[in-house]
Amino acid sequence: MKKGQKASMVVFWKQHEVDNKETGEKKTLPVLRYYNVFNVDQCDGIKSPDAVISTGVDYQPVDAVDAIVKGYTDPPTIEYGGGKP
Repeated sequence: MKKGQKASMVVFWKQHEVDNKETGEKKTLPVLRYYNVFNVDQCDGIKSPDAVISTGVDYQPVDAVDAIVKGYTDPPTIEYGGGKP
């Protein structure tokens, strides 16, 4: 670590399915974890990996969602697709 660098918190969450031991029914529970991480540029002796080139996303807009957004008084700007390298 370079002297004086500070970590940033990142959050990981997912839905975890468990079985109820009494009833045998499946139940979904949220799992939340956080980690303190450093950017590779904050570290000494670690080479930054090569950038990954995005191939884009085959995005299909959802008409119902577009209708909701169009109904807003002051709708947000929505940009579709296009991953950035």
